[in-house]
Amino acid sequence: MYEEDVPYVRRRIDFIGSEICRQADQYRQTVKAGQSVISTTIKTCPKCAGTLHLKTGRYGKFYGCSGFPACRYTERFN
Repeated sequence: MYEEDVPYVRRRIDFIGSEICRQADQYRQTVKAGQSVISTTIKTCPKCAGTLHLKTGRYGKFYGCSGFPACRYTERFN
């Protein structure tokens, strides 16, 4: 590393640190508000008893079976 790069690297480190702090504060506010951060509901596939995972497709979010491609069961996300 060259001496002239040191100020740039310090600015980048400060920026990244402040961004991490901002995201941590946002997470804390979400938890304080009582909102769910992680979905704890586990859905099972009625066709093969596999797990349904939340996915995003071209028409929006949906639940898709973990047994894909053998099982093609999907369910709308509300």
